[in-house]
Amino acid sequence: MQSLLPVLQMLPVFFIALGTASIAAPITAAIARKLNLVDHPDGGRKQHSSSIPLTGGPTLLVSVFAAVAYAGFASPDLLAASTGDRRFFVWLAIASVSLCVVGLLDDRFGLRGRQKLFMQSLVALLMLPSGILIERIDAFGFIIDFGDFAGIITIIWLLGAINSLNLIDGADGVASTVGLSMTLTCAGIAWMLDLRPDGILVSLALAGFFAGFLFHNLPPARMFLGDSGSMLAGLMLGAVAIKCSMKESSAVALIMPMVVWTLPIFDSSMAIVRRKLTGRSIYATDRNHLHHCLLRDSKNGVRVLLYVAGLCLITSASAILGAWMGSDTMAVLGGLIAVSLLVFTGSFGFVESKLIIRRIKRLVLSFAQISPVVKPKFSEQFVLHGKYDWEPFYARLETMAIDLELHRLELLISIPSANEEWHGETQFKKQDNETQPHILTLPLLVSGIQVGSIRIEASALENPSLTKFLGDLQKDLVLFEQEITPIIEKMLRDSLVPASQSKKTVSPLLQNQTK
Repeated sequence: MQSLLPVLQMLPVFFIALGTASIAAPITAAIARKLNLVDHPDGGRKQHSSSIPLTGGPTLLVSVFAAVAYAGFASPDLLAASTGDRRFFVWLAIASVSLCVVGLLDDRFGLRGRQKLFMQSLVALLMLPSGILIERIDAFGFIIDFGDFAGIITIIWLLGAINSLNLIDGADGVASTVGLSMTLTCAGIAWMLDLRPDGILVSLALAGFFAGFLFHNLPPARMFLGDSGSMLAGLMLGAVAIKCSMKESSAVALIMPMVVWTLPIFDSSMAIVRRKLTGRSIYATDRNHLHHCLLRDSKNGVRVLLYVAGLCLITSASAILGAWMGSDTMAVLGGLIAVSLLVFTGSFGFVESKLIIRRIKRLVLSFAQISPVVKPKFSEQFVLHGKYDWEPFYARLETMAIDLELHRLELLISIPSANEEWHGETQFKKQDNETQPHILTLPLLVSGIQVGSIRIEASALENPSLTKFLGDLQKDLVLFEQEITPIIEKMLRDSLVPASQSKKTVSPLLQNQTK
């Protein structure tokens, strides 16, 4: 553990960033409104009452650059200005500006998931010459050398950092609170491990930004980080986490930063599990993230923020204690405690855990299956969240599927504004591997609003059999749609979601994509 003097010398960096963020945020907000860089409520996933400016990216750049410039001017000898230090700051600045531009484009025009991932990957590539390459990691006393794969591992880490903080940014003050905790913890770990001060400097500058921005982001928020802010903060945090964990052997003590990242990593992992196991794209949006679940339970933004802050305190304290004791086990224990509190109290992750267990059970049973399958190979219905009983409707869909001799059926009901999400899936028989099946994804619309989808898998058919099949399918699905329409329309009215101008519901179920 090194002397406190370098930290005290860099302490003004925190306050410079804090002051800059506090002043720059309202100015950036005024400009954002003129450029239409605002988050409009949609009555569904975005339920704030008015348009909120997206100011995070530019405010973060100005705050951190001002703080680092101050440190370079006021204490030129503090960083010992080695070539490595200069290279790190230069490439971090280039990558940060580039990612901020990507985020602003997304905030203004809305980029597709694949487009964002491609651009994020290019930005992560820019960080490889900066000196934070993860060539080997030190975990529980074991050294794992990545050799030629070091660059790929570093890019994966940075992409995970960028997107995990982006995903957790969905409730007033949550991402800023998590970011503040993470940056202060990284600074503490870097000091305890007697590392170079450049990591501490950037950590303190980021912490100052989060503290200053949080003043405007507390519930009810007057401005949001936006994709430009959350992605940029994730990049800087990911880079700093590596920088603050690099030992003299050039091995990265990756356990500590992973514990610091417990909440964002857990939230992102559960999002991937939830979407993949319910037949959706991992780029799909929903209202099942950590902050959404906590907000549904507490109905109070301040209470959610306090709960998140308490979890951050657990993970941060365990990471710092683990660094002080030189124990990865102690650090991991804190992360496990935080995750266990969420899962076993039913606050978050419980449903996803059940999905994982059911999928593992199904996989095990599939290996144990010897005799020919007569009954459905599997059939499951799952309440992701909500109170309405959709099983009777799904049972009628199953009857329809048996009559049509379908191989597989899936129903997803997703009404974010009504906090209703339900998933049913049935596989009736194994598909013949020699023929390519018909796979149809059918949007389920009520009053012009998509409230879910139906996905079916059937044997490959040729005309006229295919024509008859589609005709029978249309008749059955129109009846199904008519049956559930009054229920969903009531949910939409109760949740104050504006319906389409026309109250007449025209069956759109055969407006589909055939794969």
